[in-house]
Amino acid sequence: MVKYGIKGIAEFAAADDDSIISEPEALPHEVMKMAAGEWGEMSGVLKNAWKDRCVSINQLPVLGVFHVVPPVLVSNLNGHVMQSLTYEFDRFTCLIRQALKSKLQIGDSLKEKTFGKEKFELGDKVWRTFYFNHLLKITIFGEWDSFSRVHRGEIVYKKRMTRVIHIGSKRRLVELFSLNGVCPFTMEDNSRRNAVYCCGGKVVDRSNGSIDRLHHCVK
Repeated sequence: MVKYGIKGIAEFAAADDDSIISEPEALPHEVMKMAAGEWGEMSGVLKNAWKDRCVSINQLPVLGVFHVVPPVLVSNLNGHVMQSLTYEFDRFTCLIRQALKSKLQIGDSLKEKTFGKEKFELGDKVWRTFYFNHLLKITIFGEWDSFSRVHRGEIVYKKRMTRVIHIGSKRRLVELFSLNGVCPFTMEDNSRRNAVYCCGGKVVDRSNGSIDRLHHCVK
């Protein structure tokens, strides 16, 4: 690390009384810098040997990847898929509805968040990051390459591993995310005079079964 100017001599300190020197931890970008330095000093023969080795390694099966459906699932594959989708949609619904009812913590309003290429101050908005199950993601948005259930104008930009989508209205949000009669982004709370929460940022107070007035913002 000293050789490539990543760490200084002073950063190597005695670990204890027996004067054994401990190496400071290298960060990922520092490891890459050392690797590039070592690679540049190798002979052509050694570089070719490493390249051949890499080709051989890349031809090995990828560990942890399923290439066939496990036999235990085959007999009732449709049932297991539907059950998995049900569990994941229920989890997603609970997460979103908790966010709709959550209150901002002190200091959250001043936090900055990056959404795609846009950076904004959180203000009175609620921010959530969560894992999307693959089957549920396809069900809602369509296949990854086409996003067939999303309108072309709703895709702000896309990269190999990223899609940024803008959903312009509550009606469209409900249309896109409603499955089997349930939309995670709308909910009723009977404990609060039948209040209806929605991601449009309002709580609607229902009086005598009809929409009475906008009550207050929840998001």
